[in-house]
Amino acid sequence: MYKEQQKWNPLCRCKECTGRGLGWIAHKSLDKDLVLRTYIDGFVVDTATGEILGYDDKPSVFSERPEYKPELSKCRSADDLNAVLSHVDRRKLPPHTRRSLIDAQDQAHGVWRRTGVDCRITVPMMNTLSQLHELVLYRNIILMSQADLAKALATSESNLMKKLSTLVRSNMVRVSTSRNGDIRTGEIKLTINPRLIFRGYDANRDKYIKHWYRDCATLHPHSASNMNKRGWDDNAINAAIAA
Repeated sequence: MYKEQQKWNPLCRCKECTGRGLGWIAHKSLDKDLVLRTYIDGFVVDTATGEILGYDDKPSVFSERPEYKPELSKCRSADDLNAVLSHVDRRKLPPHTRRSLIDAQDQAHGVWRRTGVDCRITVPMMNTLSQLHELVLYRNIILMSQADLAKALATSESNLMKKLSTLVRSNMVRVSTSRNGDIRTGEIKLTINPRLIFRGYDANRDKYIKHWYRDCATLHPHSASNMNKRGWDDNAINAAIAA
């Protein structure tokens, strides 16, 4: 009995149409009413005639604007910090312990005993740093309202800057407010020395430490007491790095 010759079908994956493959794949005949379709900019288009057949209801990666992770250094408010944290899975970060803070305190005490240079982290300073340690959510940044920070440190809002002044003079904390750091009014940004407190991986911590002391030597090479007279805002730090 005569077998009708198969017509080539571009959509068929059988051995006769593709020229390769397995013989058990059945041939699909080319239907006269078959329409080859493609999807262009949300429309279903006939590739043969160019006719628009309708709208494409399939979701596309280009249908919505992608949401990128903001830069941590450009945070100017608590809302900006929350936007950064929305892209971070803090459960995957290393344990947030006080090991580096205690090691720094022991090392400073040993230097004082050997050389007589008083670089100790005193008990009041250690207590304040321990409280700040609990407030750090990511890397070495604290950004919150001044009232909430004063409450967390068990002091009044009017006495907040005085409580932080010892840490600022010792180059342990850098403070930015609406007066010197373009921070939203009523909020305060604390950048803590990453050698003491850092929530993240050690590789990132080493980079932060390098930039911390490089900025220190570039902007204020004379003394730690002069280092924070005009505040540490990100604009000044970026200008020093670019120089």
